[in-house]
Amino acid sequence: MTMGRLATHVANMFGWFSATLETDELDFAGGYEEPKPATNEELVNIFDNKCRGGNRNFEECE
Repeated sequence: MTMGRLATHVANMFGWFSATLETDELDFAGGYEEPKPATNEELVNIFDNKCRGGNRNFEECE
Protein backbone atom coordinates (compact mmCIF):
# COMPACT_ATOMS: atom_id res chain seq x y z
CA MET A 1 0.00 0.00 0.00
CA THR A 2 1.37 3.40 -0.92
CA MET A 3 1.59 6.20 1.64
CA GLY A 4 -1.01 8.17 -0.34
CA ARG A 5 -3.49 5.31 -0.24
CA LEU A 6 -2.81 4.72 3.46
CA ALA A 7 -3.34 8.43 4.19
CA THR A 8 -6.62 8.34 2.26
CA HIS A 9 -7.71 5.23 4.15
CA VAL A 10 -6.97 6.85 7.52
CA ALA A 11 -8.75 10.09 6.54
CA ASN A 12 -11.75 8.16 5.25
CA MET A 13 -12.04 5.90 8.34
CA PHE A 14 -13.78 8.63 10.27
CA GLY A 15 -16.73 8.29 7.89
CA TRP A 16 -17.49 4.94 9.50
CA PHE A 17 -18.98 6.71 12.51
CA SER A 18 -21.75 8.14 10.34
CA ALA A 19 -22.22 4.92 8.39
CA THR A 20 -22.50 2.91 11.60
CA LEU A 21 -24.97 5.25 13.26
CA GLU A 22 -27.13 5.98 10.20
CA THR A 23 -27.58 2.53 8.66
CA ASP A 24 -28.90 -0.80 9.83
CA GLU A 25 -26.57 -2.86 7.67
CA LEU A 26 -23.62 -2.57 5.34
CA ASP A 27 -23.84 -4.09 1.88
CA PHE A 28 -20.49 -4.24 0.15
CA ALA A 29 -21.94 -6.01 -2.87
CA GLY A 30 -22.89 -2.62 -4.32
CA GLY A 31 -19.24 -1.64 -4.38
CA TYR A 32 -17.38 1.20 -2.79
CA GLU A 33 -15.71 4.16 -4.46
CA GLU A 34 -12.68 5.20 -2.43
CA PRO A 35 -11.89 8.91 -2.68
CA LYS A 36 -8.80 9.73 -4.72
CA PRO A 37 -7.49 13.10 -3.55
CA ALA A 38 -5.06 14.73 -5.96
CA THR A 39 -3.54 17.11 -3.40
CA ASN A 40 -2.81 17.24 0.31
CA GLU A 41 -5.47 19.92 0.62
CA GLU A 42 -8.10 17.57 -0.84
CA LEU A 43 -6.97 14.85 1.58
CA VAL A 44 -7.29 17.19 4.56
CA ASN A 45 -10.75 18.25 3.34
CA ILE A 46 -11.85 14.59 3.23
CA PHE A 47 -10.59 14.10 6.77
CA ASP A 48 -12.23 17.31 8.04
CA ASN A 49 -15.58 16.49 6.41
CA LYS A 50 -15.61 12.93 7.77
CA CYS A 51 -14.76 14.17 11.27
CA ARG A 52 -17.45 16.87 11.14
CA GLY A 53 -20.02 14.32 10.02
CA GLY A 54 -19.05 11.91 12.79
CA ASN A 55 -19.13 14.65 15.43
CA ARG A 56 -22.57 15.76 14.22
CA ASN A 57 -23.84 12.19 14.53
CA PHE A 58 -22.49 11.85 18.07
CA GLU A 59 -24.07 15.16 19.09
CA GLU A 60 -27.44 13.98 17.75
CA CYS A 61 -27.20 10.84 19.91
CA GLU A 62 -27.29 12.84 23.15
